[in-house]
Amino acid sequence: MVAANRNRALGIIMVVLMVLLVAVLGLIGWLYFNRTYQGHAPVLLKNQDEIETTAPVNNAAPAPQAAAPAAPVTVTVPAPAGNSGASNSSNSGSSSYDALTIPATRCSNYAYAGTNGSDFVSVCNDGGYTYKAYVNDGYLERPASAGGSGRFVVDASPHTITVSGAAVFVQDSSGNTVLTVPMTNWRG
Repeated sequence: MVAANRNRALGIIMVVLMVLLVAVLGLIGWLYFNRTYQGHAPVLLKNQDEIETTAPVNNAAPAPQAAAPAAPVTVTVPAPAGNSGASNSSNSGSSSYDALTIPATRCSNYAYAGTNGSDFVSVCNDGGYTYKAYVNDGYLERPASAGGSGRFVVDASPHTITVSGAAVFVQDSSGNTVLTVPMTNWRG
């Protein structure tokens, strides 16, 4: 009788451990597959928590926050010298843009395409502007608007993305730049 009770107790313990194992594996799988989309705009990143880890490290004490929010910042970067592919006109074909894109960021009609070799950004002009980006191992596609002078602005609330020639800037709701992605090879 003691052996039967012991076997029954071991069986119950094994079932509980198996249920816990399945729950842990399910949680790990959910976290892994949910990294690139969290039900809101991931703003160029695989998740929002990486904004701080992607920015340059500053070990100094944080500056005190101002009481009033800062006015939005607009940053314009001139085209780097020697970027012969740069222009502000739309393209007539896509073959010259293929080297600047990957399948996830391809368009039939480009307004802008840029890369630094590991990050890829496109703004498509197919009856309206669409921003497509694969940056920091994360994908984002959002409507965009022309910001003038070859710039494009994307609402990725709570952030704003500005595509401006040789760089892509991500700003928080206070107008502070939280991420700058240089585009060493681009065409607009």
